[in-house]
Amino acid sequence: MDLQPVNLSSQSLILSIFEKAPHYFLQVEGCLPTLATVSDAVLCAPANITADYRKEFLLIRDDNGEPVGTAELHVNHPETAIAYLGLLLVREDLHRRGMGRECYYALESYVKETHGATRIRLGVSDDNDVSGFWSKVGFRSNGRSYSYVGERKANNVVEYEKALT
Repeated sequence: MDLQPVNLSSQSLILSIFEKAPHYFLQVEGCLPTLATVSDAVLCAPANITADYRKEFLLIRDDNGEPVGTAELHVNHPETAIAYLGLLLVREDLHRRGMGRECYYALESYVKETHGATRIRLGVSDDNDVSGFWSKVGFRSNGRSYSYVGERKANNVVEYEKALT
């Protein structure tokens, strides 16, 4: 897997990947993705950020160079040495083939090696309960929850985290 930071100059490619995951966007956002969805994903940052905060939006390619997914990564958020994974999206035609797990492990290596992160946190929304997947790759609930307001709907989110060794 190859992870490459991208920006809005790659919005058409990002949108093409988003469009290959319609069920996710319908469940979580209540609508199909648009260029505005891409812009929000690439540019928007959380309100409470640290002095050394950095956001990266990553394109994930397989070993043949084929785009298979995207990831939204918040480095040093909510505190130094924690990477918050805002999104790990794998094309739906690749689900149930081990691709999500492979993408996650590549991302885990990336945050350890590139950013020196010692923990990864993420949120699992009630409308897209993929907690089983996250448990299989070593995440556990940390007892926190919050409300996420998307384009057209709100979701309750349970936070999970994993120590990186």
